[in-house]
Amino acid sequence: EKLEKLDSYDVDDENLEKSVTNNAVTNTTNIGNIDEKNSDTDGDEIIVGIIGDDSEKGKKKKVVNPYLDLLQQRMELARKAYGSYHVAALLCKRDYSLWERSGDVASKIANIYFDAIKYVEKHPVPSSGESQDEEFVDVTNNVTSKSKKFNPHSAGVDELKSERISWIEHTRNAYESADLLRPNGAEIPCKLVQAHMMLENYLEAYTILTKLEADSKGNGLMESYSCYLLYADLMVRIGYECQIWNDGTSHNRAYMFKRWLRKHSRTFDWKERRLQALSFALELAAGTTSCTKLIAWMEKRREEFECSDNDDGMGVDTGADEDADTSTAETADGKANEGEENAGQAKSDASNTTAFDKARAYEKERIELLIRNKVGLNEFDKKSKEMNLVEGSHMHRNRVKAREALVEKHRDAIREIAQKMLANVQETANLHSPHDKPAKKHVSAQGSCANVLDIAGLILNQCVQCGLYECGALVVQSVLSYFRERIARYERRVVKQKEIEKSRHANNGIAQAGFRFDQINFDVEGSEDEDDNILSDDEELEDSNSTSGLLHLLRSGMLPTQLKAMFALCLLGMGGQDHVALNCLEKAIHSTELESWSEENSTFTKKYPSDERRWIIFQESLIAPVNKLSLLASVADMIQNDVKNDFWIPRLLDIFRHFLKDLDKNHGVDKILSGRCEVTRNNAVKLLYAVTELIISNAKSDLISSIETGIDEDKVAQQVVTDIVYAFKIIVRFEEVFWNPNESDWSLPNSSMKTLKLLSSALSALVQASSSGIANNLVQSIKNAFANSCHVMSIICRADSDTLDGLFGWTSSNEEYASEIWESFPLVSEWQLPFHKHISLKTFNLCVASCVSSFSGWEPNEFHLDSLRSRDNGNIFGISISGPSVAGFLSSYITDEIGSQWRMVNSILQNLESVEYERNLSRRMNAEWYQKVKDNLKKKGSEKNTIACFGEHDALRILLSFSNLCLIAAKHS
Repeated sequence: EKLEKLDSYDVDDENLEKSVTNNAVTNTTNIGNIDEKNSDTDGDEIIVGIIGDDSEKGKKKKVVNPYLDLLQQRMELARKAYGSYHVAALLCKRDYSLWERSGDVASKIANIYFDAIKYVEKHPVPSSGESQDEEFVDVTNNVTSKSKKFNPHSAGVDELKSERISWIEHTRNAYESADLLRPNGAEIPCKLVQAHMMLENYLEAYTILTKLEADSKGNGLMESYSCYLLYADLMVRIGYECQIWNDGTSHNRAYMFKRWLRKHSRTFDWKERRLQALSFALELAAGTTSCTKLIAWMEKRREEFECSDNDDGMGVDTGADEDADTSTAETADGKANEGEENAGQAKSDASNTTAFDKARAYEKERIELLIRNKVGLNEFDKKSKEMNLVEGSHMHRNRVKAREALVEKHRDAIREIAQKMLANVQETANLHSPHDKPAKKHVSAQGSCANVLDIAGLILNQCVQCGLYECGALVVQSVLSYFRERIARYERRVVKQKEIEKSRHANNGIAQAGFRFDQINFDVEGSEDEDDNILSDDEELEDSNSTSGLLHLLRSGMLPTQLKAMFALCLLGMGGQDHVALNCLEKAIHSTELESWSEENSTFTKKYPSDERRWIIFQESLIAPVNKLSLLASVADMIQNDVKNDFWIPRLLDIFRHFLKDLDKNHGVDKILSGRCEVTRNNAVKLLYAVTELIISNAKSDLISSIETGIDEDKVAQQVVTDIVYAFKIIVRFEEVFWNPNESDWSLPNSSMKTLKLLSSALSALVQASSSGIANNLVQSIKNAFANSCHVMSIICRADSDTLDGLFGWTSSNEEYASEIWESFPLVSEWQLPFHKHISLKTFNLCVASCVSSFSGWEPNEFHLDSLRSRDNGNIFGISISGPSVAGFLSSYITDEIGSQWRMVNSILQNLESVEYERNLSRRMNAEWYQKVKDNLKKKGSEKNTIACFGEHDALRILLSFSNLCLIAAKHS
């Protein structure tokens, strides 16, 4: 009891000082009275006086660290308790409860070591006054005793970790000894599973849980939802091990588990198994009645999963290096099994033949009976006609009744042989399915409202991540059905209580004997028996009134904000209820119950090793509480998966923009992107990409509809230019998010290639809007758009943005100089700024990279043969360097666009020499080297996207659109 009381304190030493100081008497062991002498100490230490029972006896002052003192007291009591239980278990080996208690205390000791490790990592230097040995002087007897206390600093972090592992092994051994005695229930096996998971023995843990489910009481479910929650946690662990194994960073030392990983790490579907386990947990917590639709959906999905994943190797030795004796034994067993299968097949064929004969005999008998009945009825009608009875007479009525009796007799004969055939069919079906799983029994609710909501939150989180939106909607329906069941259960209990009180008043305060037994209806399944189950929140439900408290929440069907928000995501993903879903999502974003984003906590501020940090990130991605940023990031994932329509894109864009505006008031976006929390940072990056994509997509959609209808074309063009300029500003501000090429080999990550696609689409829409706008009010917007486009181009082309001011310094005094340099080819280049030269260099490299697979268009230097790098996408060299200039091939879209822009240049500069672009292009395409390159591409089956693998084609489209925008700006200048 004393150990439990000490364990109830917060393990955070920062919050512990006040509680320990205020409760100094209860926190100390049998050392007498505690008298606080000095309260003006710092946050790490307090000074107390230790006084004996008699104030005349010796006194001594010491400096005490409250948290360390609590650790020492907990460790001392825990070791004593473990020794007592362990010795008792050794003396009474058949008492599993002693082994269980021994394992519980060993687990507590392991937890104390874990707290000590955290303390030492946070306070690596021991504070003054900490000593391993403590002296206590008894002045009366003049004796000095020295006691050895637990001191984390003297042990060190490595030794503490080693000791913790050893105590976890003691925990596992104790639970194994208890489990060998085969106790009832699943509590001890689950504790053993937890110990195995802490020791990374995942195959052993999986085997125990599988056996526990197989030994369940014939209903296919383990007895407690906590067992399935433990199974779900095990799947998360195995999923993480599969991931780091595939990445080549696994350090698991379990030999059998490494063999399993080698074979199944890429195919084991741990997410599906975790989803099934969580659905079983929800069924046990909320009851079968509440989860009927969810159970049916999961059963159908489980059948598909079992068909596609027949062998996962879990709990089975799947190594490829078995001994020859094992192979021989397996061969013999295989032959024996083959013989049994053949015998079973023969028996099945015989049964099928017998069933077919019975069906044929039944059909023959039925036809013969129908013929006899028809003949008998015809003879009866013929005889009645011959009797020539008067209609309505007594004899006529008797004859009609006799005919009806004959018809009913014929029907009874048909029913009799049909029932006989049905009995034969059922008997045959029972013979054919002796190994079928028994039907699931009705399970009553076991969990409180908080338990059901927690499990539902876990399932919804995974459903949103995996795109199982229908399952998420069914989970919410199950929760609401559970609320209705709890209300009905509460009302039945109230009615029953009133009847008992009424009976007591009728019998002078004595309840009628056998009243409850007489009221129970054993024929109605789940009526009264469910009400007798006591749930942890029954008292809270009974104490609440109808206008407030838990009862009011259940009656109103009020879900927590997190569940409502995830339910809105599921409705969005399913479609059909977009308006309701967007309303729920908007309320959740504007709600104060959800945090805007998860700030950096102690998990990420401490210096965790990389492996532990990766595990924390992986775990939090599945079980972290929902916040506004994670919700919108999930919506962003829907957008990436094309789960969207034109109806809710504008409204969703407003939600995104308002959230970013509120978040950026206190520089929240910058804090997130510069923080250590990778999950939160990834969510912010998703949101920024989604906002940019929605802005561009919405602008293009408005522009197309305006051009098609011809309504407010100038006004729409103005708005499109404004929106795209806003998107450009986002990209420029968060340059490190949108553009981060790998400078080691100048390859592009997927995020940067996605940025190129967004810019290509944005500049294309901007050119279209600028071309359609002729009104004077668009001229300034076009100039603003051109300026922001230059900033974007300076980012992707690595040009110096400080020289951009020179782009807008052209005046009419340069006309004479301009007329001289823009008349004949080759054109001079003295007028070019560094910005122009960077763009020219990047254009040349991108064109070469579109034809050469071993060259990246993002190289900072001009193309040369020494810059070729080995790539995984083949070896294509589609350029000619034999002539005075480098020549290659480009797509038809690019060549046509270049020709169109040259014609625009000639229309602006009428004195410029004609380029004759089409003729020169045709001459190049008919060259011998060009035909050889084309033939080589056809032989290798290569496509242009496999050659330009770093977004070079999108980059060329961006350059052409920017060039077109420059010409439009020059035309309106």
